[in-house]
Amino acid sequence: MRVAAEAAAPPDLIGRLDRASRIPKSIKRFEALQHDGVIGDISPLLDFLTDSAPEDSGETVIVHGDLYARHLLLDDDQNLTGVIDWGDVHVGHPASDLMVAHIMLPVGLHSTFRESYGPITQAAWHLARMRTIYHTAMVLSYAHAIGDTHLLDAGLTSLGFLLEGVATL
Repeated sequence: MRVAAEAAAPPDLIGRLDRASRIPKSIKRFEALQHDGVIGDISPLLDFLTDSAPEDSGETVIVHGDLYARHLLLDDDQNLTGVIDWGDVHVGHPASDLMVAHIMLPVGLHSTFRESYGPITQAAWHLARMRTIYHTAMVLSYAHAIGDTHLLDAGLTSLGFLLEGVATL
């Protein structure tokens, strides 16, 4: 925490983990996507989203703040080679970046991710999944609005991983 406190990075100024503002926006976006036929039933995600929140550890670290498909560079063999767009760097909860596991990995690889990453509290993992749901709703809504089929596919893949994840709870 000392490194985060001494960093020149700002705190999270947009409330990435703010349930009070994010849940209603996410529900509204998902409802619009369902209405337009972009997605099917996602009631298990909405149930997860509106369940009681885990206790927040209050832990803060330096985070990228916006890790998703468009900001991860892969080589021809699908190996991660870089991370771009560091404009959202801030001092915040690690869940802001841990969401990348829920966005990019099927549930069967989550234990491998967690073993490689190091200790992750259940509360942080839960918050990361919640953050992923908010983010996925936003990405899908944006991709649909601008007609970006590649981003829409990435969002739908994330949605599938999320649905798989909450089904295993």
